[in-house]
Amino acid sequence: MDTAFAHSGVHRWEATATWHIDLTDAAQAFTRPPLSRAQEETERKERDALIERLATEPAAMPAFRRGAATDPDARAAAYRCDEMAALLDQPNPGWIASYLLREARARVDTQAARLYGDLEADLPTIAAELAADDTSRGATTGR
Repeated sequence: MDTAFAHSGVHRWEATATWHIDLTDAAQAFTRPPLSRAQEETERKERDALIERLATEPAAMPAFRRGAATDPDARAAAYRCDEMAALLDQPNPGWIASYLLREARARVDTQAARLYGDLEADLPTIAAELAADDTSRGATTGR
């Protein structure tokens, strides 16, 4: 605990509770031993493969793509993916669930940008086809 105040100078006190020292010592006893470079590489590859799978599956689902505009909507839509639902239902899904949802939403955004870019490039052709088609004449927007 740190306490400080300023009155005719700065005064500061610092104290550490013994239970905190004991807890810190106990936690350090349970830390994992350092991994070798090969083990770190294997863990990284496994983590990347899991992220790839769990971010790709929701992004491929039409319900997720429609509902991925906001975090709550993306989370609700992700429940349609069994593995994501199991992850989201954990007592404390933590940063990994949020990261996976952001990654899936980023993939949806990237796909949408690519599709819009393709459509934008084809606008003159699409406009010419619509102008030449008699069925679109007289169409209204409903107003």
